[in-house]
Amino acid sequence: MWLTGYVAIYSIATSLVVHLRASGRNVQTLTILTNVIGLGFPLVFLCITLPVSLVGGHAWGTAIRHHEQLQRFLLGAAEQWSPGEGLDLSLLLNALPIVDDISANLKRMTDLRLLYYITFDIGCGLTLLAYFFVGGFYVRVLRQSLTLTRVDTGGSLNEGQKRVKRTMNVGFVRSRFQ
Repeated sequence: MWLTGYVAIYSIATSLVVHLRASGRNVQTLTILTNVIGLGFPLVFLCITLPVSLVGGHAWGTAIRHHEQLQRFLLGAAEQWSPGEGLDLSLLLNALPIVDDISANLKRMTDLRLLYYITFDIGCGLTLLAYFFVGGFYVRVLRQSLTLTRVDTGGSLNEGQKRVKRTMNVGFVRSRFQ
């Protein structure tokens, strides 16, 4: 989820830079900032989540191995038991090291899951803040642009309409003023 949200934010920010550049503004700093954040944010997020995911994957694999050991032990004990026979609880003492390992691994997995959820929540929160910031800035720039392009009562193009014409000629859409 965070990656798709990030890609949407990056595309909106890139569109904003193109819009500002087409309207004649100097956007060199904003272009560099957008591209640095564009590469930096996913790399930082990956560097945070990858170690937690790798350790969590190892803990999951350990849990599967413990489950298989316990299952083999119980199947072996079931083969030795016959109906009408009493249950020998001393056999269960051999399973205690496996159960202790399972308990320790479960605690470790719980801690890792908490760390991963906290990281995920922080990433989602930053993504949401970026949506509001970039989207709000883009809407503000568009409002300013539309305010400049209001039609005059005269027949000539005003400065705002000339900017719109220049913007339309930069993109793929042809201007109606041509």
